[in-house]
Amino acid sequence: MGPPEAATNDPGSRHTIRTGYWRSCVPLRCLRFYCWVVFCMGHGQTVGNMESLRAVIVGAGPGGLVALKELLEAGIGPVSIVEKSESIGGLFSGSYDGLFLTSSAAFSMFSDFPIPEGEANRFWTKNQVVEYWTAYATHFNLWPHIRFAFEVDKVALDPAGEWSLIARDDAVLARHLVVASGNNVLPAYPDWTCDVRIPRLMHSSEYRSPEEFSGQNVLVVGGGESASDITLEIAKVAKKTYVSMRNGPGWVVPRKRGDDAADTSTHRAFWTLPYWVGAAVSKRLIMAEEERGKTSPVLAEVARLNRSVASPHGIRGVFGTKSLGLPSAIVEHGAELVGEIVGVEDGGRVLQSRDGGRLESIDAVLLATGYRTEIPFLKEHGWKCDPANWYKNMFVPELGEKLSFVGFARPTFGSQFPIMEMQARLLACVLGGLVALPSEEQMKKEISRNDVVLSDQFGATRFRVRGLVDYGPYMEDLAGIIGCRPRMWHLFFFSPRLWLHVMFGPMQGSQYRLFGPGKKSALATSIIRSLPVSRFNHIVKTGIWARIGVFLRLIRPSENCSSGSQDRSLQGMQ
Repeated sequence: MGPPEAATNDPGSRHTIRTGYWRSCVPLRCLRFYCWVVFCMGHGQTVGNMESLRAVIVGAGPGGLVALKELLEAGIGPVSIVEKSESIGGLFSGSYDGLFLTSSAAFSMFSDFPIPEGEANRFWTKNQVVEYWTAYATHFNLWPHIRFAFEVDKVALDPAGEWSLIARDDAVLARHLVVASGNNVLPAYPDWTCDVRIPRLMHSSEYRSPEEFSGQNVLVVGGGESASDITLEIAKVAKKTYVSMRNGPGWVVPRKRGDDAADTSTHRAFWTLPYWVGAAVSKRLIMAEEERGKTSPVLAEVARLNRSVASPHGIRGVFGTKSLGLPSAIVEHGAELVGEIVGVEDGGRVLQSRDGGRLESIDAVLLATGYRTEIPFLKEHGWKCDPANWYKNMFVPELGEKLSFVGFARPTFGSQFPIMEMQARLLACVLGGLVALPSEEQMKKEISRNDVVLSDQFGATRFRVRGLVDYGPYMEDLAGIIGCRPRMWHLFFFSPRLWLHVMFGPMQGSQYRLFGPGKKSALATSIIRSLPVSRFNHIVKTGIWARIGVFLRLIRPSENCSSGSQDRSLQGMQ
């Protein structure tokens, strides 16, 4: 939500002053304006006396806000956000009522806007995270640079290298276009849903609360975090709940272990290990889960689900499902897992799964099947929305710094918010002249090399989720380009307590404010020391064990260097 003057419809408000003239125009004048802008774009002319921005950002979600803040802080301007709604928060603000973030406040915060004391282990609701972003926008004075009720219908890049963004009754010109509208725009539907005729076929983007499924036989399709949370909500009130997954579950972890946020264990001591250790470390993690499962049926189900993960790299080759919703629904409410749906009968009342299952008397189908990564206003130009073919999941090689994207990288673990901020910092360095992008040819070569690595790591999921990244290595990669990686040896010798927090605390954005461009050393140190450090648990022990294995591998270079032999060298230590 915006501040009162930005959200109100009062004619005297700051927001209305900005767009009030166009809203008062008669339709004929709007049509003439639109035709005039299109004519000018086609002839490379300037639209009237309208100011040309240095950069325009599409979307006032978290990616857009942090991009705006970083550009302003780097002295890059004038710059504005255009946002189609009347408030900030993007897709989060319109999500289902029971949404909780899957990353803790320690991870979800931005690096230089600390959370209150005692918040680190909390998981914010959608309202709480929007409140945090609202306070962030106020603290960094972002409101004057946000234009609400501006839905981009058309964009064009003229021969002089200037972008024109056209809305229904407004337009913006800018030298650089930053798209931060997010992945979750167009829902993805499996092909078989074309044959479903039952009254209640719903995508998770439409879901708000479970009451409408009370007493029904419900199929939930999908195995991600939203699917897991929604499954538990529905299973509590439905007559029978089925869960269909095409490729099995992700790696299931709880949001909390006791009073501690479980993602505190997403630290660099474990997550900067090479991904080829995944198979070996996964076996040790499952053994620990099975031990805990002796006293908890839900945790025993977690171990069973994780043992069924198909990736050869285990925890390092799949999405993390940071929710106990699915195992809880199975154990406590009788939810049943089935395979991918391959057959539809009686308009969807009867469904067949690939594993031979037959689901009868289905009343409702809820699809938590994700979204198509598509940006309508770019599609008409043939610019395919494919983050895997962008340099660092951000820059289109053919256009360089003219067109960039923030928030389209999807980490398997960790959190998307620190990634958005790191991308925004890199963008500010590029537009500010501190970092030069490689040539088009060099960027394409780097994209190809990266694709080979991630395809081996994530397999078929890489081709389905094109923005997929490995959180730790990706953060370190961007930080290396910016020049803001933590100097671990320096910290080890000169600030060992801080080193402990950086090594075994949550690997979030403040760690990248200690050194280099954009550093805020005192603030970063204060934030990092206020965050929890992982307990000496099974993840820390497994990480130490794996690092010893990696070290032994490095001092025996004569062995075959394939990932299979690397895994075997670790397994031989058991």
